[in-house]
Amino acid sequence: RISGKMDTAVVAERLLCITGEDSVTIDRKFTDAWTGKLDTRFLLISNELPRIADASGALPSRFIVLILTNSFFGKEDRSLTMRLMAERSPILNWAIEGYRRLSERGYFLQPASAQDAIRDLEDLGSPIAAFLRERCVVEPGRNVQVSELFREWGTWCATQGRSGKGTLQSFGRDLRAVKPGLKITNPRLDGAQIRHYEGVALVESARSYQLDQRDDWR
Repeated sequence: RISGKMDTAVVAERLLCITGEDSVTIDRKFTDAWTGKLDTRFLLISNELPRIADASGALPSRFIVLILTNSFFGKEDRSLTMRLMAERSPILNWAIEGYRRLSERGYFLQPASAQDAIRDLEDLGSPIAAFLRERCVVEPGRNVQVSELFREWGTWCATQGRSGKGTLQSFGRDLRAVKPGLKITNPRLDGAQIRHYEGVALVESARSYQLDQRDDWR
């Protein structure tokens, strides 16, 4: 379990670094530090999805999630080892065939049965990504005032039961972590410069824009 006392930013950084196959430096007792790439795969087993903060949303894409729905609590098969031993040859052939398919493909496939869990994992790690998906349209040609988008973010946080929306600056940092291509412009409105995000708009504003475009075409 990941408690509130744990620095989840450090956890996310280490996981991203190692799974991204970056070089890492590891201190060793009584000898020099070691630097290199770790050929490591992590196996996490839990009754609940881990909540590891990662505003960019990159970390969930590196998980292969398997959902286990059957519980054997109270109905344990204490003869399972002996029954599996009797099936050693078929199990080995099954494993070899799976390894062959994996080698030919070059990567693991994410089971379709875990798509909902992947989405929950993304939302737990990057609420800003969930906000963009639910309340915004991200595409070229769209724009929204920085203050308006931040105000909508605060409203969304309240409906989700989130304790704090952060600051305008932290919101902008996390927003660009999810969508690096977003830009800030300062067009003049009524003689004053108003900061806008380019490349994103609120859903309702986008709908109004589409209706206006239809009216102009008519």
